[in-house]
Amino acid sequence: MRESREAFAVKIGEQGITRTRGAATIGFSWSEVTRVAIEKKPNAGKLEKPSILTVWVADQTQRAMAPDVGLTGLRGYHLADLRNTRQSRDEVVAALRQYGGDRYPAPAN
Repeated sequence: MRESREAFAVKIGEQGITRTRGAATIGFSWSEVTRVAIEKKPNAGKLEKPSILTVWVADQTQRAMAPDVGLTGLRGYHLADLRNTRQSRDEVVAALRQYGGDRYPAPAN
């Protein structure tokens, strides 16, 4: 995940998820989101809790920004580190469950 001290905002709502950083906004409508997850940082230790809000879309979905991670057939975009947000992890999870539906599967741990 690219680290930046620039302020940002992530909005989770009925239409999808958007992230605004400075003058740049990137949006993902629910219809193009394959899944959304809270994941561990790359190279995180076993005891570190997942904190990276990641949106996964199909490879064919084009964005103005490069994906942060890739899996076969998917592109992942890191939108926020939940350790650096005003809202608690529980608030973010509640919004993902409310609006993301089955795109946000219940975490295993």
